[in-house]
Amino acid sequence: VDIAKKYEISQKFITDIKNGKHRYDVAKDYNLESLKYTRKKAPKRLSKDIVHSVCKYLSSENASVFEATKIFNIKEKMVRSILYGRYMPEISSQYDMSNSMEIHNQLDDDTIRDICSKLQDGMSVKKIAKKLGLTHSIVSSIRNGKYHVDISKDYDFSKCMKRQTIDKDTAINIAEALQNGEKPKDIAKRLGVDKDTVKKVKWRRLGKPWIDSYNF
Repeated sequence: VDIAKKYEISQKFITDIKNGKHRYDVAKDYNLESLKYTRKKAPKRLSKDIVHSVCKYLSSENASVFEATKIFNIKEKMVRSILYGRYMPEISSQYDMSNSMEIHNQLDDDTIRDICSKLQDGMSVKKIAKKLGLTHSIVSSIRNGKYHVDISKDYDFSKCMKRQTIDKDTAINIAEALQNGEKPKDIAKRLGVDKDTVKKVKWRRLGKPWIDSYNF
């Protein structure tokens, strides 16, 4: 696009040069292979025997999605797809994996507080999941305010949020100001924060666990 604008010619003309369809006699002297689009390989399909083995494991007592990813060397997303009957349901329907579903979906309050405490201390989601034998998605959901907000709202996860640019007190101050009808520009100036930060709080993209009760 940039080259087309610079020389005021069509983008297709440049694409044809890049792909060797036009003026190959000139283009062949340049290395343009790295610019060509390559289709990503589809994820490897699991064999029926592997799916049977995964289902058998998930049917056993105290099985966990996290451990299954290590035992069978497959991604968490695939294990969950098998568990919930989204992958080869003709096989998974033969097994009773309700116990694993319950473990995956439910955590006791003490475990959630332990997760929140570790997140507050700055421990990464990956390390917490590995230490407690949980899936990455559960810990990540708690950190992002999508799971057990009633407990997580009392913790400050700013240390472990890679994209977090705001602390709990600032988020609440912004939310209160927005609720009182102040303009984002005035709030940013008064609190000494960036205007975009105020807008992200307004759109509930920042500080969500702490500002859900505010109306603005």
